Amino acid sequence: MRILDEISSQANILDLGCGNGELAKELSSRGHQGSYLGMDSNAEFLILARRKLPDETSFQLIERDLTEPDWDQELPITSFDVILAFSVLHHIPGTQLPISSFRRGVFSILSGNS
Repeated sequence: MRILDEISSQANILDLGCGNGELAKELSSRGHQGSYLGMDSNAEFLILARRKLPDETSFQLIERDLTEPDWDQELPITSFDVILAFSVLHHIPGTQLPISSFRRGVFSILSGNS
């Protein structure tokens, strides 16, 4: 995960499609001090991800479907320095509608309108 060497340990991170939590686990092991919000539509993956994190972590994991139009609403963290989406887009079915919902949500978060 070479990208992690470029991210400040204080950065607020949004991890779209966090899956089973490998990124969160790595950030935690590196002593990441910024906020972390991981999202995934798979509840079982989120259970696995939570098991990989220490009990005292402030990292947050929530279930959201990125193809839903309001996936970016009411996030527990609303300001991010870094938004990551490893291996996400190829899991979104269809073509225009899901991608436009995903894109709209990301742009809304980046502009602070979420």
